[in-house]
Amino acid sequence: MGVVIEFLSSTLSVILKACYQLTGNYGISIIIFTLITKFILFPVNIFIQKNSIKMVKMQPQLDALKIKYIDDKDKLIDEQQALYKKNHYHSSVSIIPLIFQLALVMGLLDVIYKPLTYLLKVGAADSGTSGSGGSWENSADSGDSSDPEWADIAGRTYGRTGICDQFL
Repeated sequence: MGVVIEFLSSTLSVILKACYQLTGNYGISIIIFTLITKFILFPVNIFIQKNSIKMVKMQPQLDALKIKYIDDKDKLIDEQQALYKKNHYHSSVSIIPLIFQLALVMGLLDVIYKPLTYLLKVGAADSGTSGSGGSWENSADSGDSSDPEWADIAGRTYGRTGICDQFL
C-alpha cells in the first residue's frame, strides 16, 4: 500500500508543483489542481450519471417486482438481476469514483503532510542519513533505537506507555 501512495503522492506533487510554478500562489494552484482532477474524472462521472438515470427509469418496474414477489425474496432478487441485465444497469458502478477520489485524497494528504519531500524534493538522501545513526530515532538520550525508554528535555525517562500514563 505504501508503494501505491508513494507513486500517487509523487505524481500529484508534480502536478501541484507545476500549478504553483504557473501561478506563484499555492491557493490558486490548489484550485487549478482541483479543476484538473475534476476534468480527469469527468468521463467517469458522466457514466455514473447515465447509470443513475437508468435506475430512476427502472424504479417503477422494481416497485412492481417488490409487490409481486413480496413473500419470495429469492425470486425477487433473481427478477431484479434479470431486469438490471436487460437494462444494462450496473449496481456497483457508483463505487468507481469513490475509489478514484479516495486515492486522490490519500495521495494529496501525503503531499500536504510531507511538503519538503514532495514539493521541495528534500528527503533522506539530502540529509546525509543512511538509515542508521543520525536519524531522529537514534537520539543521544535514548542510545539504541530498541531501548524501551526515552528521555525528554528535562531528563525524565518514559517507558513505551509512560507518556500516555501521566495524562490519565
